[in-house]
Amino acid sequence: MDDFPSAQQARASTPPIRLDPNAPRPATTPLPLTTGDGLQAQADRIDAEHLLKSKRVEAGTDATRAMAILLEIPDAERASAIDHLDPTAFENLLDRVPENRREEFEELVDSSKDPTRKVRLWAEFHKSRAGNDLRRYAADFGTDDTRSSAQEHQLAQYERRERGVESTNSEVDREVARMMALDQAGKLTVDEVDRMRERKDLELRIETEHNVNLASETTDRADGSHVDWATAELDQVEASLSQLPDAHVHRDSTVESIHRRATRNPFSTEKGEYLGDHIDIYDTANVEAKGFNPERRQLSSNALIAQHGADVGSLEYDLTHELGHDVEARNPKLFQRFQAISGWHTVDSAELVRNQVSPTDMETLVKRDHHGEGDETVGTDIVANGKIYNPWGNGKFVAVDDTAFPDQAKYGYAKHNAKEHFAELYARAVHEPETQYRDLVESPAHAVELARAHIETVREQIAALGTQPGGGGASLPALQAALATATADEARKAKSQDQLGQQFRLMRDDVFHTDKSTSTAVAQMRAQGTPADQVVEFQRRAEHASTPAQLEAIRTEFTAQHASK
Repeated sequence: MDDFPSAQQARASTPPIRLDPNAPRPATTPLPLTTGDGLQAQADRIDAEHLLKSKRVEAGTDATRAMAILLEIPDAERASAIDHLDPTAFENLLDRVPENRREEFEELVDSSKDPTRKVRLWAEFHKSRAGNDLRRYAADFGTDDTRSSAQEHQLAQYERRERGVESTNSEVDREVARMMALDQAGKLTVDEVDRMRERKDLELRIETEHNVNLASETTDRADGSHVDWATAELDQVEASLSQLPDAHVHRDSTVESIHRRATRNPFSTEKGEYLGDHIDIYDTANVEAKGFNPERRQLSSNALIAQHGADVGSLEYDLTHELGHDVEARNPKLFQRFQAISGWHTVDSAELVRNQVSPTDMETLVKRDHHGEGDETVGTDIVANGKIYNPWGNGKFVAVDDTAFPDQAKYGYAKHNAKEHFAELYARAVHEPETQYRDLVESPAHAVELARAHIETVREQIAALGTQPGGGGASLPALQAALATATADEARKAKSQDQLGQQFRLMRDDVFHTDKSTSTAVAQMRAQGTPADQVVEFQRRAEHASTPAQLEAIRTEFTAQHASK
């Protein structure tokens, strides 16, 4: 039976004429598809169905034309057209439109109010978008015999993305199976589909932007919940990756996959782990670690704050830390320099004895080696002869100069070993640049100034002994002892200032190359005729930036500030 109302029905639906022109008109409910747009939408749907049921050789072309017709239907009418499409025609729409064109299903997904059709349209759209991104990496890769170095990198990038697309397609099939199971149970809703779609589309956006694969383990938790990237977690992943240079994220040599995993051991505090070709992020990454407070973003662009909030998330920070491990692993010579600056080296038990580590502390180190971070003694430094000691495994230990860290409890995790030290400074360079500048540059310099001033005060007291009757109440031996202590303290603080300053410069200039970005920005300012005093002011501010993204935020703010004057 036709859906069109009869003329009699149309007349019956017209309200009677009232004699009082000021009286309110009674409310009416228009019949469906009685407007001009509605009638046209029905006609368009019928045309699309004919094309989708075509028996011609050009069925794919006909299906693409049908898709175009459906997309041209006004938004208000498109849902009815899609959801009332003949079942055979709908199946042919999914099957016959070429895969690379199915990305155009997006508006059909938006319009559909039938959760089953919505999720199936989304699946084809999502796979098509991923596949189209892979085509972006296609190039002339040469042959095994003639391939250049540049072509090797291009091929590696392509194959990396190809693996990501394969993973994406498997994930889509898994999501659709979950949705269909809900449908069988009578629990599938449009809201459920939209939540899933928001999560997976954001995940794909991050993957295509950074050529990284975001995966999840397929085994459910003990409570039956799925191990998925939550939308809020993906927001933190995107925030972390967006602040890093391209060379640290989506080159063919950088870490390829980030896996979301469940924390199976209820006593585990491990938030993430770098495993060479991938990074694992656990449930506990969402729990703020002891000693970590959500820091306000420092030297961040207004756009970053508007999109991801003013605070650094726990998972965001932890992912950046793990990516710092990847940078360290891919730059062995740089890491060796970092170790030399800080004084990191491995030792055995015999050397611990020679360095006067007490038997009690030796026992503590052995416990830590056997029990790991769960041991109750973790958090207390084992210090002897100016070195901090920690287990390294298999009866080996690591030592580092106790001057290689700021006098801040928050750097405790960095003392575990050289790799954690590097990764912590990397993460803090990204998320706490001004705090790190203060901890590694300003505060150590101030400490040295105070130590040297104290030395001068003691020397003046010694010099004054000869001019004061009775010696001025202070003995020469006592002052000489005080001078020796002050001199040793100054030497220790000067060593710390040198080590911390070199760590800062290595991270800022050798890891992030922010010195080069600053030089480029200064050259551009001078070429634009920026006054010399403003250039000096910009350079002073730029010293606090550890990454190019932070430098750009400073430059944007600086330009706006001086433009308003």
